[in-house]
Amino acid sequence: MLDYVIGFGSIIGYIVVGFYLTRFIRKRTSSMNPTKQLLVLSFSYTLIFGIGIAGGGGEPGFAFPAPVILAGILDVYIWSPTRIFINGVIIPLFFWWTFIFLVMLIREKLNRKFKKEVHQE
Repeated sequence: MLDYVIGFGSIIGYIVVGFYLTRFIRKRTSSMNPTKQLLVLSFSYTLIFGIGIAGGGGEPGFAFPAPVILAGILDVYIWSPTRIFINGVIIPLFFWWTFIFLVMLIREKLNRKFKKEVHQE
């Protein structure tokens, strides 16, 4: 029973810390160019909430899904082979960073277009 409580508490704690960390980053980048701000925010979202693969030390081919930053730390800590690090951390990092950045950029452009239309009427 205690295992479930600790696991649930760890997950909730990670989400809460990630939420406040992203709020802090958003406040710090508010004075930046909007595109640079989106790049920094999407990178922070990717590190905290993007899914990577942490290679397991047990059976060959066995791995755990984990946030990109934790997967990177675990792969460096257990000294995973370079191929596992690239496939489990680097490729998911760039995939999620590109995906999140494009979604944020499209959303920003649509908001600007909508605000221009509202102010013109």
